[in-house]
Amino acid sequence: MQGMQFDLDEIYSQSIMTKRPSILVEGVDDIAVYDRIVNANGKQAEVIAIETIEGFSKGCNSVIDAVNFLKDIPVSRYEPSDYILGIIDKDVRDFRGEVPENNLLLILDVYSIENHFVNSEVVVQLLKTCTKGTSELFTDSLKDKLLSECVSSMELLFLASLEALKGALDSNYFADFSYCQKYGRLKDIGLASRLRDKKNELYSFASTLSLSDDLDSLKKIAKGKWLLSIFCEELERVIKNLPEQCGVDPIKKCQMCVSEVENSCLYRISEGFSHKTMREIAKQQYDTNEISYIRERVATIARRIA
Repeated sequence: MQGMQFDLDEIYSQSIMTKRPSILVEGVDDIAVYDRIVNANGKQAEVIAIETIEGFSKGCNSVIDAVNFLKDIPVSRYEPSDYILGIIDKDVRDFRGEVPENNLLLILDVYSIENHFVNSEVVVQLLKTCTKGTSELFTDSLKDKLLSECVSSMELLFLASLEALKGALDSNYFADFSYCQKYGRLKDIGLASRLRDKKNELYSFASTLSLSDDLDSLKKIAKGKWLLSIFCEELERVIKNLPEQCGVDPIKKCQMCVSEVENSCLYRISEGFSHKTMREIAKQQYDTNEISYIRERVATIARRIA
């Protein structure tokens, strides 16, 4: 027997009665993510997966359809934009000129939410969690160095993302890599070689869209699961190199190395930590400045109807 689903009108009415906005998200995986972002400092909103609402399936198009329906309801003393907010990934809709105009909708600044967990604040948190280092060691210079080293090692991801983007925008273009594929495909030597052979062509394509080989552009065009996974793999690699560089500017020398205690450098990765655990830890960083625009949008709505 099919379980009972929510009704969109009832959700809207409930938000009015409780004076608590409802946030509509693309799917079940987004519930915990957005709940932790918007409700970290106390309950401000209800986060609801769109597929739990009668008449809608999961995905961004259903969120768009739902907020379009609410926007068109007859005018009353209550403004739907005060009570309902749909949040969707940016995907490539901006490059296609398909950005919906609806004040009940928040479109992410990046391709997908996971891309917001790749930044210098997350680097510091991972250093604190995965090594024995003290806070004084984790300087701005160190985090900038590590982030820069990671990004400089991700040119293949940039090329792959451009290839996927080109394929998504041009139906006549045969892409060697697409958004429906997993990032593990990039470990295929043949594919990597084909993408590098297209480097000049792909960089020229990037230039027409004002994209550069940097983190900001990667966040706009790389699928979040790709970027976060590869970022954590690269970060594990560069952190593992830190003990050999301990004391070499800009890396401050730790007290164990100052005391010449062998094999005890505080920059060493603690046992049990790897790029996989780093990825899960990174996804728990909900209070970074980069995500503040999402939190503030919901907080503004909540304050308006309180």
